[in-house]
Amino acid sequence: MNVDDVVRGSVEQITRSIQPPVADPAGIRARAHRTSRRRTMAGVSIAAVLLVGVSSGVWYVTDRDGSPSPAKPSPTTRVSQTPGQVDAQGAVWYADGVLHDGRGAVRVAGTLDTNLAVVAHGVLYGDDSGQVVYQHQDGSTAVIGDHAPLGPSGDPSSDVAVWFENKAGKVDLVVYDVARHHELGRADLGALDIQPPDAMVGRRQPPVLWVGDGQTTESAVYFLAEGSLWRYDWTSGHAARPLDGRLSRPLDVGGDVVALAGPGNRNITFKSLQGKELSSARIEPDGALSHDGRYYVGYAAEGTAVVDTATGEARLLDVDPYTIVMGMTWARGNTVVMVEPDLNGDGKGSVLACDAVSLQCQSGPQVNDVADIVLPTYSGQ
Repeated sequence: MNVDDVVRGSVEQITRSIQPPVADPAGIRARAHRTSRRRTMAGVSIAAVLLVGVSSGVWYVTDRDGSPSPAKPSPTTRVSQTPGQVDAQGAVWYADGVLHDGRGAVRVAGTLDTNLAVVAHGVLYGDDSGQVVYQHQDGSTAVIGDHAPLGPSGDPSSDVAVWFENKAGKVDLVVYDVARHHELGRADLGALDIQPPDAMVGRRQPPVLWVGDGQTTESAVYFLAEGSLWRYDWTSGHAARPLDGRLSRPLDVGGDVVALAGPGNRNITFKSLQGKELSSARIEPDGALSHDGRYYVGYAAEGTAVVDTATGEARLLDVDPYTIVMGMTWARGNTVVMVEPDLNGDGKGSVLACDAVSLQCQSGPQVNDVADIVLPTYSGQ
């Protein structure tokens, strides 16, 4: 059974399993949140397995008569009606053979085989032959790499992209400027075992947590390999190296901020890369940091929340608390995107885009097969 079958079957299973009455909506959400994501991995090839209802999500709850529970009314701003509250130009996703980048859309020629990598002026992805394809916002397309079965990752605020090139078991980490069509750096990783990270939905992707541009941020790539966090600075002349100490296995990296699990099972601590504690929050450890590290999006007991990493303050996104949302990740700027299955739509669904500052959300067009939706790479582990 492939991932599309699993996703489709799981959504249908959730629909059948919703039985009124439900006595404890908060408890149901908490139990759904506590479960984790899993991938089945074999070398650099991977088959994603999505267990909806056993993975992180939010259940839709009904009263005895089947109507939505009055205890938690649906938000009136389910779809934002105020122009500019949701950064439509920041939303990036793929479905039904079409790549959507902000307000533009282009049909993909060939097979998109990985999650999307967002850079400032376009989107990258890997195809089924291991090539890295760059789709510029002006509509032009270029193949810029090959032998990259896990696909690319990118810096959404610049033109820097990275991928792992695997030739006959020899692995190189490639850093590339898509605007100048120029290789910035290449790290020889030898036979280092590079595995894709856990991801809740989507396709293959590299275990890259963060990419800098070397100008507004540091010239570094942070990635996971063999149970450790590694760092590669392409301007230093030094090889990639694992980081030792308490920051060696983070949940995510964003700018100068590291997200670490704990204390306890449903808490996250935010620290600087130098080890200074910034704040902590009671939120599930399966979300993701924004690229600048200012925000963390994840599941709280009350719903889907955005945490200010400097203070630990959590604010709820304007998402109906009884709506299932999956695969929260970041596109450009403050834009969060996630998948929203339609429980009454026979496997259909849509992309939900939210602004982390205004907290407003807006649904995209409905897709016939929710399993076909592909989002940007998931930085959270």
